[in-house]
Amino acid sequence: MNSGFSVRFSIFSIVGAICCSEISSDALLNDETVSIKDKDLLKKLKAIQELDSDTKAHIFATIDAFIKASKLKNIAAL
Repeated sequence: MNSGFSVRFSIFSIVGAICCSEISSDALLNDETVSIKDKDLLKKLKAIQELDSDTKAHIFATIDAFIKASKLKNIAAL
């Protein structure tokens, strides 16, 4: 399904943008004003905000998995 590929591609783009940006997880999780310099990341976060709760849950689970994998990779490199 072509739209499924687009959704997965967007998730990977978001994860990459979050991992490479200056945004802390605390800033994303707390209800405070955050300055996001990456306009592409901001557009994607706004798009996620508009999705249904089930889709958002899948996206956040995927992001969590990438973050966990990245942290484990960094620990293994020590």
